[in-house]
Amino acid sequence: MSVRYENARVEISGHGRLRVSLRVVNDSTLHWRGAALGWQVTERESHRYLEDGPSVELHGTLAPGESRECAIEGALPAFAGYYRLFVSPLTPDLGWLHTSGARAIVVDVDVDGDGAALLQKGCWSIAELARRDLTSAPREMLAAVWANRGLAWTLARRDLAARFRGSLGDALWTVLHPLLLMLTYLFVFGVVLRARFAGDPSTAGFALYFLAGMVPWLAFSETVGRAPSALVEHRHFVKKLVFPVELLNVVHTLAALATQMVGLALLCALIFVLRGGVPAMALLLPVFLAPQVLLTLALSWTLSALGVYLRDLGQIIGFLLTLLFFLTPICYPEQSLPPGLDVYFRKNPFYVIAGGWRAVLLQGPMPTLRSILLLYAISIAAVYASALLYRKLRPTFADVL
Repeated sequence: MSVRYENARVEISGHGRLRVSLRVVNDSTLHWRGAALGWQVTERESHRYLEDGPSVELHGTLAPGESRECAIEGALPAFAGYYRLFVSPLTPDLGWLHTSGARAIVVDVDVDGDGAALLQKGCWSIAELARRDLTSAPREMLAAVWANRGLAWTLARRDLAARFRGSLGDALWTVLHPLLLMLTYLFVFGVVLRARFAGDPSTAGFALYFLAGMVPWLAFSETVGRAPSALVEHRHFVKKLVFPVELLNVVHTLAALATQMVGLALLCALIFVLRGGVPAMALLLPVFLAPQVLLTLALSWTLSALGVYLRDLGQIIGFLLTLLFFLTPICYPEQSLPPGLDVYFRKNPFYVIAGGWRAVLLQGPMPTLRSILLLYAISIAAVYASALLYRKLRPTFADVL
């Protein structure tokens, strides 16, 4: 089925009314008998059908190649939300033409208490929109994060302040918490279990190698561990406020990064004391920090979206994080991996991240270029997939919570 639209104009009044004027051309080989022009309303993100809007007759039979000038006007939905309208011909015999593969005038609107705003308009089929949404969902999520970056920083600072508010140490715990945690692991593995690295069998050498892998792990595990309950704990943001809820995971990521930077400063101070200075290669640290942040954000978006429906997910993730910690050479040297199994351990993205931190801070062997490029490819693909899942599930969060 084929239809063409000419001179299409879309206007939204301040009273929440939409007017579409255009010329409809029958580009098919069929005669349209009793045809009309109308619109259907769906939720923009979930694509759930809501209602049929007004319609106007196209007057008589529309033969192949013929056209009609027409205009249609009606009220937009009264409740706040993001809506998608399909303006399309319909006939008693064929039904809505856009549901049969024909293109429609697609109008996306944002309705709130102050009226309505036009988000985008165009001429697409449902299949073309599906392909377009595959690329637009991640872009829109990242654009929303960037547009609200100031709010994210503010909320991250509040998150850190609220974490230790009322305690005797107050903000000092921002330093003490990672320090005490790293010292505990160091005591268990370095002193009690006497783990050592072949390149430097001293206790100080083990401490540096261990902490270089532990600092990024702490930020990663903290954010991912909080993700399943992020939306459940902040359900008021989802249910009562117009708030970009994907920002919650960004806030947790930023708060964990602040703790990670404190741990990095402590580690650099220790390197300076034990080795006389921090190597210049430390300037390459962002090369491994960027995919770490992307992976953290991707997992956080995925787990927070699924955590709305699976309330036991937090317990499962706690176990999986412990398992992943011991599958990553952080508290033991890479050389101690069982022969033949090391190739599987290297498929762990955090294996490359931990190795990269050690390489640039302790001048160890740098991960191969192929493994770094693969790490970036996996990180970007993970963000893309998680954004698609999050956007797909987000319209139903409020119903479940």
